[in-house]
Amino acid sequence: MKSNYSYKVGGSLDFNHPTYVVRQADKEFSEALKRGEFCYVLNSRQTGKSSLRVQTMYKLQTEGIACAELDLTGIGSDKVTPEQWYGGIIQDLTSSFDLSINRRQWLSDRDDLSPVHRFSQFIAQVLLAQILEPIVIFIDEIDTMLRLSFKDDFFALIRAFYNRRADKPEYNRLTFALLGVATPSDLIQDKTRTPFNIGRAIELHGFQIQEINPLAEGLAGIASDPQSVLQEVLNWTGGQPFLTQKLCKLILNTSQEIAEGKEPEIVEKLVRSRIIDNWSSQDEPEHLKTISDRLLRSGGERTGRLLGLYQQVWRSHLIPSDNSPEQIELRLSGLVVKQQGQLRVYNQIYAAVFDHNWAAKALADLRPYAEAITAWEASDCHDESRLLRGQALQDALAWSSGKSLSDRDYQFLAAAQEVEKREIQAALEKASHQLKEAREVTRLEQEGTNAWRHFESAQLEALLSAMRASRDLKKLIGDKRSLAEYPTTSSLFTLQNILFNIREQNQLEGHSGEVWSVAFSPDGQTIASCGSDDKTIKLWQLDGTLITTLTGHSAEVNSVAFSLDGQTIASGSWDKTIKLWKPDGTLITTLTGHSGEVWSVAFSPDGQTIASCGSDDKTIKLWQLDGTLITTIIGHNGMTTSVAFSPDGETIASGSDDKTIKLWQRDGTLITTLTGHSDGVYNLAFSPDGETIASGSDDKTIKLWKLDGTLITTFTGHSFGVASIAFSPDGETIASVSDKTIKLWKSDGTAITTLTGHRDLVNSVVFSPDGQTLASGSLDKTIKLWKLNGTLITTLTGHSYVVWSVAFSPVGVSLPSGIGQTIASASRDKTIKLWKLDGTLITTLTGHSGEVWSVAFSPDGETIASASEDKTIKLWKLDGTLITTLTGHSDGVGSVAFSPDGETIASASDDKTIKLWKLDGTLITTLTGHSGEVFSIAFSPVGVSLPSGIGQTIASASEDKTIKLWKLDGTLINTLTGHTDRVTSVAFSPDGQTIVSGSRDKTIKLWKLDGTLITTLTGHSGGITRVVFSPVGVSLPSGIGQTIASASRDNTVKLWHCDGTLITTLTGHRDFVFSIAFSPDGQTLASASADGTVILWSLNLDDLMARGCLWLKDYIASHPQEQEVREICREVGR
Repeated sequence: MKSNYSYKVGGSLDFNHPTYVVRQADKEFSEALKRGEFCYVLNSRQTGKSSLRVQTMYKLQTEGIACAELDLTGIGSDKVTPEQWYGGIIQDLTSSFDLSINRRQWLSDRDDLSPVHRFSQFIAQVLLAQILEPIVIFIDEIDTMLRLSFKDDFFALIRAFYNRRADKPEYNRLTFALLGVATPSDLIQDKTRTPFNIGRAIELHGFQIQEINPLAEGLAGIASDPQSVLQEVLNWTGGQPFLTQKLCKLILNTSQEIAEGKEPEIVEKLVRSRIIDNWSSQDEPEHLKTISDRLLRSGGERTGRLLGLYQQVWRSHLIPSDNSPEQIELRLSGLVVKQQGQLRVYNQIYAAVFDHNWAAKALADLRPYAEAITAWEASDCHDESRLLRGQALQDALAWSSGKSLSDRDYQFLAAAQEVEKREIQAALEKASHQLKEAREVTRLEQEGTNAWRHFESAQLEALLSAMRASRDLKKLIGDKRSLAEYPTTSSLFTLQNILFNIREQNQLEGHSGEVWSVAFSPDGQTIASCGSDDKTIKLWQLDGTLITTLTGHSAEVNSVAFSLDGQTIASGSWDKTIKLWKPDGTLITTLTGHSGEVWSVAFSPDGQTIASCGSDDKTIKLWQLDGTLITTIIGHNGMTTSVAFSPDGETIASGSDDKTIKLWQRDGTLITTLTGHSDGVYNLAFSPDGETIASGSDDKTIKLWKLDGTLITTFTGHSFGVASIAFSPDGETIASVSDKTIKLWKSDGTAITTLTGHRDLVNSVVFSPDGQTLASGSLDKTIKLWKLNGTLITTLTGHSYVVWSVAFSPVGVSLPSGIGQTIASASRDKTIKLWKLDGTLITTLTGHSGEVWSVAFSPDGETIASASEDKTIKLWKLDGTLITTLTGHSDGVGSVAFSPDGETIASASDDKTIKLWKLDGTLITTLTGHSGEVFSIAFSPVGVSLPSGIGQTIASASEDKTIKLWKLDGTLINTLTGHTDRVTSVAFSPDGQTIVSGSRDKTIKLWKLDGTLITTLTGHSGGITRVVFSPVGVSLPSGIGQTIASASRDNTVKLWHCDGTLITTLTGHRDFVFSIAFSPDGQTLASASADGTVILWSLNLDDLMARGCLWLKDYIASHPQEQEVREICREVGR
């Protein structure tokens, strides 16, 4: 029959409820509180904490102990202030203990105290003063304090009350009991202030069979053996109070009687059907959901760790308890329980509801890579971009540790690890490569710097070093052609600078001692040199190949000379003899007669007479070729050091350490004596026309004389005595040697240049018959050959004045003759010249009556436009035919440009206007707005427009310090301001999104189209005359043209990255640089200068290396030890 007995599921049981089960905790709790101990019951929810508090409080009150219960949920924790919270506590205690106090007034009187201090005084001055019995304050739902920022002070105060017992006995009457779902460390972390290490923890265990007799009464009417039924209940609930009451209630409410022996079957069926199956819909009152929510509430790493820990417990049934924060938190969820040092799932119901599948699904919902794994699965597990990497992967692996995940999870994580391993390896290889490249870049930059630093003292060695560095740079850059892609440009520009400045072409090495004299054969194909220690004369080919060595002198050989026909060689020696040789090395004869060292020998122009001078005997001797002495000339007061024939052979000049030069007739008659040197004269030379004599002296000067002895001029500049001098075949240049240098002079004494490279004193210098090569001999045992005219960097010479403008013809366009790529230059000499890339002049366009300031090619390359000081623009065919003349400006026209479609011409003028023209000369419109002369004009590229969609744009630069942007109809779009002096040049980037401007204020500025200044490039020491971007197809990721070139009045051209970083400075012009232009392929930069030249700078590493190899051709041939450079040149095809 059905009983009227009632089980209570959820909530607190009254102190006299018949189903209350007394547990060991009841006795421990009440006894400890009676002893005045601070107690706390921190268990999971629905385990009977509140019912325990009700029972214990009732029992204590019956024994004369004053009790109060504070439910903190009633005070609140959301945005509550300390004043409000402590005020609520004081209010509840006042009400519970019926204290006599005007609370508001009492608190107001202590308004200057902190809330916790006021509460402390309330306990001391009010509660303990009015309540003289023992006091227990029960504080339930203590976990609501977790959200309070000031909670630590409250718990510290409870500890302080306990500590006061030693000095103030009344505090022995006061104790606290805390109940809730939290850990002590959650409530307060400061172990020096916590009360939990002086209090007593009360453990609430599940119901035991011997404790639950009160529950059996309700089952007596429907079960033959209630105790057996309760045993089955406990088997399922593990004694969990809520579940035990609920299952008992379910059994009681069933109409089925439970026969003896049927208890397990009926209870299991009831558990599965009414609790486990579809548990979420049957969980009333909520219990299982409470556990699930507490476990999953954070949804983050903390929940993942708890689920992973729970999986371990669920799989293993038992795991050792270590009281870790995770284990304590899991216990507080109620899902697991600690028994005998082990953690286990609390009961079979929990194990069935919260099984492996539930945990796996919860983890799947929580996993930090949920979106990534879903996308990966959607790609059939092929899309590696969806796999985790880096910290995300490490976080996922840490999160998965200790958890039981699905096979797909493990496949996902394993695939991610494999890909990351592969990518890390690739990244390491890349980093290693980048580190290696960085080290190589640093080395190459140092190599380039060192090569240029050493160039002055060792030109060929510097070139060899630059070639090796360029070879290494080429390996580094691969197929990259853009300068901005180069990790370093040091090697390239060092090579270019060396090729532009180099003069030393070969070194002839073979003498074992100092080289005293060098001479060219009349045909210029052979060089003779004589040495000291080795007592030889050596004959060389121009490429440095040794032809033969002439031996026979018994002492140092001081002088060597070729006869006019080149068939005889004369040598003078310290062995007091002159020897005559055939070019094959055969000794013809020996001339003897000098009583001292022979310092100098010379052939007469007709080759029939030899002159020699001796040191100690102070004489000049003239000989026939067969060795017959013709005459001896005496007159010097010191040793004679040098002798020379005039070009007509009628005059002989001799120099002496008596500081004089004497001129003699061939019969020995003294013509005149030239005086003026302050030290010995050691070298003489006649000019090719015979009108001038040059003398070099130990007084460090060169003097030029007329034949009548009149001093023309004196050259100064050497720091040591002048050992040798020579005239160039055209008489325009004089070479002199002193110390370790060779100096070249104009005939008026103007210094041209100084050649350095010898490592010791230079003794001799001579021009080749064609004047293109200079040979020098030195104490460093070498003969160096120097190329004098032209460099390996092409220079266009032909204009007679300043070159104002230069332009390249477009790609694929050539003259009708098929000449190919063309360069146009415009000059102050009123002409436009067209050139091949190799420097060959094609034609000269004449017709302007004033200076030509600007030149431009049409996009199809068929037309050239020129702008002039004569106020006109002229259009020309490539063959020089004038097409038409555009007139209309009232002052000089400084700039001209074609529109990208070639249909419009823009011109900028000193009359402050820009004019747009049709090709037939019809004026379209005039743009006015500048308040000063307009110096530069540029069209935006095809298909590029301002953000507003304005379309084709024109930029102009002016004396008024501004850049203006215009529509083609003349509407002013914008004015860019920022320069502090006239703006001389403007250009668009290839993508049309950036404008560059150059100014007399020495800066270059980059602008957005809306006028925003991007950056300012500084570095020039003179005003900027021209700025250009490198061509289309070469750009940074931002779209700005890759390289900017600038020309300046400081005589230089600079190349820049668009971030303002200087790439290099090109020096070579001797005056202002007024114009620059990139070739269409960006591999050549042309610069036009006030020095009357256009220099073509190669930006192509292969081209520069080929030029270097061309220069080194003879050197490599005569120096077999230079195998490395020979191989480099083989690779570049030279």
